[in-house]
Amino acid sequence: MYHCTSRMNATIIVTVVLLLMPGISNISAYAGQVDSDGDGISNVAEQILGTNPKNQDTDGDGINDLKDKTPVFAKNPIVNAAMRKGFEIVNAIVENNYDPAAKKDANDHLEITLKNISGADLIGFEAYCTIRDVVTKKQEGYYVKLPNLVVKKNKSATIHFDNTKGLNHFGENENSIYHTSKHPKLFELTMSVQEYAPVTIQIKKDAGGVEQAD
Repeated sequence: MYHCTSRMNATIIVTVVLLLMPGISNISAYAGQVDSDGDGISNVAEQILGTNPKNQDTDGDGINDLKDKTPVFAKNPIVNAAMRKGFEIVNAIVENNYDPAAKKDANDHLEITLKNISGADLIGFEAYCTIRDVVTKKQEGYYVKLPNLVVKKNKSATIHFDNTKGLNHFGENENSIYHTSKHPKLFELTMSVQEYAPVTIQIKKDAGGVEQAD
């Protein structure tokens, strides 16, 4: 017997809605059948559902979006009871970004600068971030491992969650409430690396959308 999950039902509903929209006689013409990440949810459906069309597991909890009851909210899985300080978050922004290499403004994105105070190179970072719409109270939660992030001894490193390529640039959910909500938002970010105490900060995002650089 074939069983439909809640995620499948959501996809079916989205497909029907798109078919009934004026001017859309062929859903494939609207890219409704394109599924870039192969998770079983079309890109159009992912946009409506708020999931990431470039990642089968949007929230990083290890469950495919199609099977995940809460695909944009993972509980914090970080287990780290260390007390010794090894790094600091010296800067964290989610708007008014600037690209010093290009010497021009950059698209709004989560940008973090870490300072290594451990006396040794740091590698094996994990990040957990929640985003809360302060008006609707809707909240999303994302977990990501950063195995390629290295913060050298006595140095700082800036990391970007901006869906661009390059050193210390990582992916993000382009359909998250960070992008879709015009309300003020509150980010809470935890960075962790084993043997050293995790660091948690909060970042406020003013009302308005995500600004794109000229």
